[in-house]
Amino acid sequence: MNLHLKIVSILVSFVIFVVIIDLVRRKKLREELSLIWLLAGAVVVLIALWDKLLYLVSRITGIIAPTSAVFSFGILFLILVNLQLSSKMSRNEDYIKNLIQRLSLLEGRVKKMEER
Repeated sequence: MNLHLKIVSILVSFVIFVVIIDLVRRKKLREELSLIWLLAGAVVVLIALWDKLLYLVSRITGIIAPTSAVFSFGILFLILVNLQLSSKMSRNEDYIKNLIQRLSLLEGRVKKMEER
C-alpha cells in the first residue's frame, strides 16, 4: 500500500471518528450503535497502518486480491449491521403495536367512564 493511500485511509477513519462522536454528542446516534462504527473505523486505521494484516487475512480466507477482501468484509459488515437493525426494528414494531392496543383499551374505558 502506497503512502498516499495510507494517508487517505487514516483521514477517512479520522472523519468517521469525528462524525460518530458528534452524532453521539447531539444524541442522534445511541452509544451502543456507535461502538460498532468506532470499531469499523479502528479496523480501517489498523489496516492502513499495518497493511500486511490485509494480505494475511486475504491469504487465510483464500481471497486472491486484498482489495476483494476489503470489499467482501465490508459487505459482510454491512449485512450484519443491517440484520441487527432489522431485528431492533421488528422488536420496536411489536412494542408499538402492543402500546397502540393498550391505548385503545384505555380510551375505551375512559369513554365508558365519561358516559356514566
